[in-house]
Amino acid sequence: MGSNGVRGMTTEWSVTPFAVIQEIRPGKLILKRSQNSGTLTVTAKVSNGGKAIEKSVNILVVELGWWGMKLADGVDHNSGCRYSCRVA
Repeated sequence: MGSNGVRGMTTEWSVTPFAVIQEIRPGKLILKRSQNSGTLTVTAKVSNGGKAIEKSVNILVVELGWWGMKLADGVDHNSGCRYSCRVA
């Protein structure tokens, strides 16, 4: 495809409305920690030189106590993480 003048794929990430600690790698966004609770919107804008395509997903972020959490599976998850994230 490069010989036909097609550039490589690029991805632009945005995370709103509150701050997160994140890591961006080629083709992926790693959310490491949230600075708040609520609905977080993650948007990816992907292009290979033509018109960009944009897709968003809402993630529900819930702050946990320092003692950890217990999910519906009945297992205590005490990883030290203060937030639980699920796709809304």
